Amino acid sequence: MKLIFFGTPGYVNPILDYLIENENLIAVVTKSDKPAKRHLVTLPSGIKKNALEKKIPIFTPENIQNQDFISNLSDIKPDLAIVAAYGKILPKKVLDIFPNGCINIHFSLLPKYCGAAPIQWALINGEANTGITSFWMDEGMDTGRIISQKKIEIDKNDDTISLQKKLIPIALDVLKETLKKAKNEDKGIEQTGSKSYAPPLKKEDGKIIWEKSAEEIYCLVRGTKPWPGAYTEVQSSKFVVHSLKILDAEIVNQTNYLNSESFTAGTVIALEKNVGFVLKCGSGYLLVKSVQPASKNIMSAWAFLQGYNLKIGDKLG
Repeated sequence: MKLIFFGTPGYVNPILDYLIENENLIAVVTKSDKPAKRHLVTLPSGIKKNALEKKIPIFTPENIQNQDFISNLSDIKPDLAIVAAYGKILPKKVLDIFPNGCINIHFSLLPKYCGAAPIQWALINGEANTGITSFWMDEGMDTGRIISQKKIEIDKNDDTISLQKKLIPIALDVLKETLKKAKNEDKGIEQTGSKSYAPPLKKEDGKIIWEKSAEEIYCLVRGTKPWPGAYTEVQSSKFVVHSLKILDAEIVNQTNYLNSESFTAGTVIALEKNVGFVLKCGSGYLLVKSVQPASKNIMSAWAFLQGYNLKIGDKLG
């Protein structure tokens, strides 16, 4: 069979590599180049860079419904599509190009976390496990019949980047099993269970609400890394930082800070030498260890509090 791969971010490159080495891959479809920071240059997607190096033909339609793109894709007569983190829903006129169908390798346990950001929302919501699901694509959003599914546990210290890395070997196992089933014309099974959604993250999704529990805020830090980042504002008697990203933190034993009950949520209640600062949450306490002020480099929380003269009683939020 002649295969087309649809994908965009670099973390799914192992899937592309497997298809190049083991299947008859004839082209790649990925998102068009995007402006880099400060709009000085445009950069190709991680998948495009890999495909260029491997000399695989590439399509980068700005509009997936563009008729020229659809005609050009039809002209090479592909049989089957493999999709992984492409970032756009394939319309019926694209699905219909492939006589053997289109298969999505999705980074959740469907029907949970349908949509563009399943890894991030699983972390933000504090899920204990996640996994990979392959399914036959239809016109719905991640609604097709399941071909294969495998589950893994989420470690309490996982963030988006580490969980992506853990899921890739699982995705490759699912891909291999799925290709075998597809070649045997396996039709899959209907999805069952409660459906949930994982929409693309927006900048405002990273805003920290300090009245939430330390556990919820810690999950937000993990799930919004690297973008948009969990962020807050710092207010003290001497300065204001309008956007401070918290990049690394941990939940600390609240019995050590019982004398801080009079402080409101979001207040600095302790300084930990050479480490960072402790914040009171709606319930529990969070030790902040790494931060990034707006337009500044990443720094340790200890360096930040020294440079900005952060004090006990200063407020975030």
